[in-house]
Amino acid sequence: MQRRAGSVALALAIGIGGSIEGAVRTYLDANGLADIQIRELAHEGRLPPEGFYRLLGRLHEIKQEFTDLGVTEVHLFYKGPVTLAMGIGSILDNWIPVKVYELNKETGTYVFNFTLGKGAVLEVLREVAEAGEDLVMSALTRRPEESDVK
Repeated sequence: MQRRAGSVALALAIGIGGSIEGAVRTYLDANGLADIQIRELAHEGRLPPEGFYRLLGRLHEIKQEFTDLGVTEVHLFYKGPVTLAMGIGSILDNWIPVKVYELNKETGTYVFNFTLGKGAVLEVLREVAEAGEDLVMSALTRRPEESDVK
């Protein structure tokens, strides 16, 4: 993954249930991103839903710190509840490119999934919608003898 000249990239490691900083450092080092600093937001043990808002408030503060530092790209690593992930996505969307990584449970290493922000997700949805529209039009214009339904 190349970064453009003049870009400032940081990693954000959010671990609910414990720190994931070691696994994130391992991934960054193994993928040519050893120069990226990691900011960690971790909570030991189970985080009850009523604690989500406090954590999201801390994330909002980190986002402001990153903005003040001139960060142009964030590598987001997350371990925690899916419902909290939605809140994290809503805070980080349409800000700067946020590269989202997922832990592959079979290999125990992170893999890049997609980029969140600056319309990237909307562009993918537009492409999917266009592909879906083509599928619908194809099905509507298919001759009866081509039908899969018998």
